[in-house]
Amino acid sequence: MGKFAVIGLGFFGDLLARALSEQGHEVVAIDKRMEHVEEIKDRVSYAVRLDSTDERAMRAQGLADMDAVVVTIGEDFESSVYTTILLQQLGVRRIITRTTSPAHTRIMQLLGVRETIFPEQETAHTIAKTLSFPGVKDYIPLGDDYMIADIPAPPSTAGRTVQEANFRTAYGLNLVTIRRPETGREEPVVLGVPTPETVIRAGDTLLLMGREKDLRRLL
Repeated sequence: MGKFAVIGLGFFGDLLARALSEQGHEVVAIDKRMEHVEEIKDRVSYAVRLDSTDERAMRAQGLADMDAVVVTIGEDFESSVYTTILLQQLGVRRIITRTTSPAHTRIMQLLGVRETIFPEQETAHTIAKTLSFPGVKDYIPLGDDYMIADIPAPPSTAGRTVQEANFRTAYGLNLVTIRRPETGREEPVVLGVPTPETVIRAGDTLLLMGREKDLRRLL
């Protein structure tokens, strides 16, 4: 399972940290308010009270080793910006920042942050599930652990036919369709229902349906 840090334990950050922990991940929860740390300390791997703009304190948490660090500070824009910059300086590979307005989002993009989230539009459980699948671009839960997931074609499938890739027999997954980038078009081309002879190319995006555990095996 993954290693994640959640910085800012307001309503949304608390939900996200708990959701990631419930999915079996190692979670470090960080907030400058002791009452928030106390509320979650028994539900995550480690909870710590510190100011996320304090470089020395942050450096001691080993955040550069995390699969992702999610900054969920919402009410203090300045702290959100400084925390994000500090994480970049610490060498964190994947930074995801909560934003509260289009202007906030634009500023984060100017800072080089490629992933932002609007809690008003996305639930903590959805984001936690997406983080659990690093190769998944998007997914739709179907119930009973089934889902439809959007993933980049694995390198092992490039140049192989759908029949050779053998998603159904090897993984229990059904290939719904393939989206393929095309020169001169902003949006990829949807190939429709693939046939067994359809060749998968590098750069394709596959829409697969099946159980969560089987998708994990493929990834």
